[in-house]
Amino acid sequence: REPAPARNEPPGAPTSAAGASGGPAAAGETTIKFSPGQRIMVDSRINGATPARLLLDTGADRTVMSPRVFAAAGVSLSRGVETGSIRGATGTANVTAVPIESIEVGEAKVGKMVVISHDIEQSGIDGLLGRDFLDQFNVNVDNAQGVVTLTPKK
Repeated sequence: REPAPARNEPPGAPTSAAGASGGPAAAGETTIKFSPGQRIMVDSRINGATPARLLLDTGADRTVMSPRVFAAAGVSLSRGVETGSIRGATGTANVTAVPIESIEVGEAKVGKMVVISHDIEQSGIDGLLGRDFLDQFNVNVDNAQGVVTLTPKK
C-alpha cells in the first residue's frame, strides 16, 4: 500500500525547482520576533519585492500562498507546474504548484522554489511558510525570549 500524499503536497510536485540538483540555495541568517504563546507570523518578500505575511508552520510540508500574492508579484498561475490536491484540518482542496524565483524572510533567502497557490481563509494571513523553506535552515525557536533564528544549513 502506498502512503497518502503529505498534507500540502500535490502528487509528484518537486519541493523546489532546484530539487533534482541538490536542493534550493539558502542564504542569510535572520531573527524573527514573536509574542510567546501566539502564532509566529513572518513578513516575507516574494521574488525580491512583493510582500507577504506568512504563518510559520513547521507542520506544513509545503509553502502555501494566496493567489493574490502571485497576482501582486506578476506571477501567472497558468505557469503552474502541476495541479493536485492538499489535505488539511479543514478538508481537501484543489491547488496549483507555481514556480517562483525566491522567498526572503529578513536576510534568510531560498531561491527557485515551487510553492502552492491556495487561498488561506484567515484574515491577515497571505499563506503558510512550510518545511520546504524551513528545512534549508537550522531553526531555533526560543519561546522564553520570543525569538526564532534561521541559520542556513552548511
